[in-house]
Amino acid sequence: MSDSQMPEGVPAEESVTDAGPVTAGRLLREARERMHVDVAVLASMLKVPEHKLRALEADQLDQLPDLTFARALAASVCRTLQIEPAPVLALLPQGTKAGALPGRGHAPINAPYRTQSESTVAARTGSVLQSRYIWLVFTILLAAVVLALLPSLDRLSLPDAGQDTRAVAAQPAASVAAAPATDIASAPVEVASAAAAPAAAGSAAVAAQAPASAASAVVTSGDDLHLTAAQDSWVQVRDASGKTLLSRTIKAGETLGLTGQAPYRVVVGNIQGLTLQVRGQPFDFSTVTKTTTARFEVQ
Repeated sequence: MSDSQMPEGVPAEESVTDAGPVTAGRLLREARERMHVDVAVLASMLKVPEHKLRALEADQLDQLPDLTFARALAASVCRTLQIEPAPVLALLPQGTKAGALPGRGHAPINAPYRTQSESTVAARTGSVLQSRYIWLVFTILLAAVVLALLPSLDRLSLPDAGQDTRAVAAQPAASVAAAPATDIASAPVEVASAAAAPAAAGSAAVAAQAPASAASAVVTSGDDLHLTAAQDSWVQVRDASGKTLLSRTIKAGETLGLTGQAPYRVVVGNIQGLTLQVRGQPFDFSTVTKTTTARFEVQ
C-alpha cells in the first residue's frame, strides 16, 4: 500500500476532514488551538457571544448578522491571536447579507424575476445603513480593546527597567567590597596599618551586604503576582481599578511579575503550562477550575 492510499480502519469522516478545503473558519480555529486559547475565553475577550464565534469557526455565516460583521469579527480574532488577517479575509465572501451566500438561504434558480419596487429599494437602503452602523460600533469596540492593551504593554516594560537599575546599583557595592580585599592581600605584613585593613574591609562588606539584601527583598516581595510559563498560555490580569495589567500569550520559559490594586481578576487559557504565585505563595488552580482554562479572583 502506498503512502497516498487511505489505510483500512480509518473512519471516512476523519479522512474527509483531513482532506477538506482550507476555509476562513478552519484557519481561525487552528490558530486559536495553537495558542491554547479556549473559545469561551476568546469570546469573553472580544465581548461577543460564544455561539457567534463558534459559528464563524464552523463557517456557518448564515448564523451571523451579515458578512460585514463576519469579516470584522474574523479580523478581530486575527489581531487578538496575532496572526495575519489577509489570508483569512481572502477566504470570506464579499457582500452584505450572509443569507445571499451560495447554498445559504438564497432564492432558488427557477424563482421568477421581479423588478425592484420602491419598498425593495428602501429595504436594501435600510440594510446598508444598518451594516454601516454595526461596522461603526464594532470599530469603536476594537479601538477600546487596543487602548486597553496599551497600558499593559507599558506595565510589562517597567519591571525590566527596574531590574536593570538594581543591577547597576549593585555593581558599585560589589566593587567597594572587592577593593579592600585586594588591598589586604597586597599590603606588607610588617606595616602597622595592616591591622586596620581587615576592620575596614569588614565594614565595607557589611555596607555592601545591606544594599544587596534590600535589593533581594525588592525582587522577591515587590510583585503581588508572579507568573512562570512552562508552555505557551494566554493570560489576562485586571486589578480592582479595572486597569489591564496583562492581556497576551506568555511564551514558554517566560517569567513575569505584576503589581496593581487588589483584588485581581485573572483569566488563564492553559493552566497546565503556567505556575502562579500570589505574594510568594503558590496558587492551586484546582480550587477554581476542573478544566484547562480558569477564570478567578485573588485578593
